[in-house]
Amino acid sequence: MSDTPIVAINGPRQVGKSTLAAQVAESVGGTLLTLDDESQRTAANYDARAFVEREVDGPLVIDEVQLAPPLFSALKAAVDRDRRAGRFVVTGSTRLLSASGFADAFVGRIEVVELWPLSQGELDGRPDAFVDWAFSADPPMPKASTLTRRDYAQRLARGGFPEAVLREPRRRQRWFESYLVTLTENVVNRVAAIERRADLPRVVQLCAARSGEEVNVTSLANELGLPPRTLDGYLALLANAFVLQLVPAWSTNLSKKVVRKPKLVLVDSGLACHLTGMTPER
Repeated sequence: MSDTPIVAINGPRQVGKSTLAAQVAESVGGTLLTLDDESQRTAANYDARAFVEREVDGPLVIDEVQLAPPLFSALKAAVDRDRRAGRFVVTGSTRLLSASGFADAFVGRIEVVELWPLSQGELDGRPDAFVDWAFSADPPMPKASTLTRRDYAQRLARGGFPEAVLREPRRRQRWFESYLVTLTENVVNRVAAIERRADLPRVVQLCAARSGEEVNVTSLANELGLPPRTLDGYLALLANAFVLQLVPAWSTNLSKKVVRKPKLVLVDSGLACHLTGMTPER
């Protein structure tokens, strides 16, 4: 926010974007408007320019901006007239850069920060530097751990969604069930209109079973009884909705990295465990 006119917080539903946006608005004296509110959404779609150019103290924070596409061009015009840093903060539950008209409108005007489920360090309230440690020149290898095999399994099964983490294991499974139903029926439907929505839960479940493996669209399509082109579209749709993530191949050789297949992972280990029945309680 110190050098960019628009900052976007992007990530899955229920990961804490709205909470973070509210904290940002409070910390910098900004104004928070959420488009989950029908009246605000109607106002944004009816007169986007008036919506973004209202007189407010501090930054204007707009939650779930993808629900009002007319805001894209209005925000672009507002920034072109006044390029002060930190004017707007927006959040979205779909990949905003994939939304029609979003990327074209905000080239050079926006920085996207992706928010993921809570890490183990965040859940334990301590600094989390695992990636730095893993890639350091000479990492000190721990010789012992107070955690048991079951402890690790329980951490995998709870995942990192704040709402799910707070629940007891059995109630957490119900939360995951409701999350998947809501996602396929509402969120994904907003991203794109598809005819066979009933196939999506099966696609997600198979992706959970294949989590961590290289993407093989033909093999996945054969197991599901779907045309490969249809499944390819579903995978792109689920990636846009932050259900799954395609992790590029790792290589020090750029050509090999581009040619090799990416790996498919669900964005939350708890959701993956729930879909595959691999929970410590079962």
